[in-house]
Amino acid sequence: MKKNRSSFSILRWILLLLILGFVTANAYFHQHPEILGKTASVCALCPTGAIESFLYWIRTGYFIHRIALSSLILLLSILVTSFLFRRSFCGQFCPLGTLQELFSSMGNQIKSIGVLRKKTKKDSFRWTKYIVIAAFIAVPWFTSSLFFRSIDPWVAYAHITTLEIFGLFLWGFLILLFSLLGSFIWDRFFCKYLCPLGGFLSILSPLGMFRIVRNTTHCTSCNKCNVVCPMNIDVCHLDEITDSECIMCFQCIDACPNAECLTISSRAGTKISPSLVALLTFFIIIGFVVITTITGHFQWLK
Repeated sequence: MKKNRSSFSILRWILLLLILGFVTANAYFHQHPEILGKTASVCALCPTGAIESFLYWIRTGYFIHRIALSSLILLLSILVTSFLFRRSFCGQFCPLGTLQELFSSMGNQIKSIGVLRKKTKKDSFRWTKYIVIAAFIAVPWFTSSLFFRSIDPWVAYAHITTLEIFGLFLWGFLILLFSLLGSFIWDRFFCKYLCPLGGFLSILSPLGMFRIVRNTTHCTSCNKCNVVCPMNIDVCHLDEITDSECIMCFQCIDACPNAECLTISSRAGTKISPSLVALLTFFIIIGFVVITTITGHFQWLK
């Protein structure tokens, strides 16, 4: 029998919306310093920019001036979660991923009346995000500029209440719109094809301690896991879901009619629940932020 997993879905969405709401509010306050003062910019809270800055530091010994220590702290916390739970940041924390899922949910409603149709197979165009990663490696290596900033959809989202959205961040805004509209039809459109952080984490994914395991004895090949997988992984025919595209969102586990079929397990056989992974991912990242805020290394006001 399938046990009740609705509590995980509720918990996951509470955490995702809480994170999205917080970073959205911070971005708004940054653009309107008369309310709380000058809060941290999106560049100071962007782990993707930290990758660019770190590469520049390797070559020159200096960090790119726009990137604050806080972004490097965030990147470190995400790496910790990656070594434990692979790409759980993507599936359990990322606010841009949450935005895409919200639009995907709306797309599902339209699809139900036959207007739109989703792909249920993994396509061969996932390599495009690695081109973006290559640009991330090459440009910061030779320049001190944030190559991705003006075309970053998340940076554009953070400036959506300003006139800059039609100037400096116009291309980023267009990519944001394209990604969200694309998510109506294809889940996690930006994650699949354009996200440099997702591509970076997918390279590290094989190092993760935990992964989803399918018990073939309990599997009835109902294919429900494949239908709900936002990354279009063939979960139904894999013994272990070690595909680097897996974002550890656990929608496959939530959809499975047999509670013993899909589980989260370490290489040593230790099992863990989806809710615990969601909570640990959240508290590891937030823990880094809280501790470094107390020590004065994570700065919220400028």
